[in-house]
Amino acid sequence: VSNSQTPTRGHLATMGHGNGSGASDGSFSDLDLFDHPKLPHNNDVSLHTHAAPTFDDVIQTLLYVVILWVAGKLAMGLKMPALVGEVLVGMVMGPGLLNLIPHPSAVMLWGEVGLMLLVVEAGLDVDLQMLRVIGARGVGVAVSGSVLPMGIGYGLASSLGLNWQAALAVGCALAPTSMGIALDVLKKAKVLNTPTGQLIIAAAVLDDVIALVLLAMLQAIGRGTSMVMLLIPLGSSFALMGLAVAMAAYVMPKLTKRIIASPTFGGHRAEKTLLVLLMGLAAIFVPLCHHLGSSHLLGAFLAGLCLCTEPKLHHAWTKQVKRLLQWLLRLFFSATVGFEIPVTSFSDGEVIAHAALFSIAIVGKLATGLWAVPCTITDMLTVGFAMSAWGEFAFIVATTSLEMEMLDEATFASLTLSVLFSVFVSPLLLRANLSRAAKASRKRIEEKQGGDRAHGAKGAHESAEAAVLYHMLFKSPVAWGQSVKLLAAVRANSLQVLDFRSAHGDHCVEHELYVEDTKLTAPLQRTLTPEKETQVQYRIGELLQALAHPLASHVKGGVSCTIERWLPAAEADKPSCGDAGGGAGGGAGGGAGGGGG
Repeated sequence: VSNSQTPTRGHLATMGHGNGSGASDGSFSDLDLFDHPKLPHNNDVSLHTHAAPTFDDVIQTLLYVVILWVAGKLAMGLKMPALVGEVLVGMVMGPGLLNLIPHPSAVMLWGEVGLMLLVVEAGLDVDLQMLRVIGARGVGVAVSGSVLPMGIGYGLASSLGLNWQAALAVGCALAPTSMGIALDVLKKAKVLNTPTGQLIIAAAVLDDVIALVLLAMLQAIGRGTSMVMLLIPLGSSFALMGLAVAMAAYVMPKLTKRIIASPTFGGHRAEKTLLVLLMGLAAIFVPLCHHLGSSHLLGAFLAGLCLCTEPKLHHAWTKQVKRLLQWLLRLFFSATVGFEIPVTSFSDGEVIAHAALFSIAIVGKLATGLWAVPCTITDMLTVGFAMSAWGEFAFIVATTSLEMEMLDEATFASLTLSVLFSVFVSPLLLRANLSRAAKASRKRIEEKQGGDRAHGAKGAHESAEAAVLYHMLFKSPVAWGQSVKLLAAVRANSLQVLDFRSAHGDHCVEHELYVEDTKLTAPLQRTLTPEKETQVQYRIGELLQALAHPLASHVKGGVSCTIERWLPAAEADKPSCGDAGGGAGGGAGGGAGGGGG
């Protein structure tokens, strides 16, 4: 392909292999990773029929890669996702505008490889235990966050006069959420292990699954199959997902345990053996999904899903594949996505107007905030803004629809412009909301610390009282919807949550809470009068009964619960907690009384 051509994937879908003069010796309608045109069967065809890269090709490619890296870093410096800068580089330097990239189809091919690895990683990142802890709310956020914007997008596209296939493609492109963008903002704000953070991540994982199913449906529709043939890829997608979940939960943990313990494949070879097993599963699931009429990307996701419970593989992936994946994803966003975008169309007022219209579908994403627990304004906005960033899968669905000629270039340009808008705006809004919430929380704690210290300076004889604060630690086996049940029990017992963190591992989950009691007050001092000490201890006993017992009824194996009075002005403001059956009164956190059960 020469630089004078415009070899985007939509263009390549109508070309045959060139014979050096620009003529075509064959045509094909659907170019993807598996449907390639056949080379002519004659003795003249060899590797030497393709021109070798020139010195200028090498220099231009190197320059492109350097600019790509710099653009991503500049975007991050401006508090935007790196993919914004990478897509812009592809739009400007690619075939759509300056056409400075030699052999763009080869760069796009490597972008496709990066896409495959990205989807494998998405499968690996599935946390089955966290999905159980979050429960139905995670499913509700994912389903409503996909169905609502898809329905709104379908309606908006239909109002523009698009046929039902094009309108459906627009709706499906506006359904996915960018897990990577949300994860980055939540991680930097240190709220990943809060109920809201875990709800968002669980929903984003399920959102990816829905996006892959929608992609499979679009590909089946694009092939013009009948309704019966449409049900085959959908049915096979759900069946294979069920198989992968069963393998992840019951089969693969036993197999990986044997591999790690094996003298031949274990030891220092264990991580490489697990990576080979992962790629072997991908080699099975990817063509299987493709030939069943589903999306080959679903097969890549299922391969990762099968081994999502093995921590050694996660470590091996981070050490061996992660850095390569980062570079390949730069090529994906810049070439596979950026080269496709018709930049010159952005000067068309109609394209911009349609992009603004499609952006209305973001309302369906913002509505997912109603699932937040606790349902405060801050948590509702956090969930809504986190789910409102369209990203990787939105670009995948849009470019696939363009290749299958379900979308024209003008509609595709409007769609990608609205996606880029959400990628730019949503993280800024999410970051601002989390920053505001963090400042309010710090101010509240500092006020309590200031009151505590001020009272200590006045002396213990002062009788001024304040709401009693508690530090709570719950440890139990994983159960469905556990965090939601615990939060409901906390609110029902007149407690206000100041901070809530969760962690899990080895089939066990641990919840740590700092709460304020709205029913009981006590002097801000370590040593209480016998009467007040009795009241605090009695209240702690009440809370143990009210909080631990409902949780214990939903799990097998019992619940370990520790509750202590918490004085935030103490130097060690996080008291150590005892096991089930033991309290830790007067611990390092300045607890004046404690209880365990």
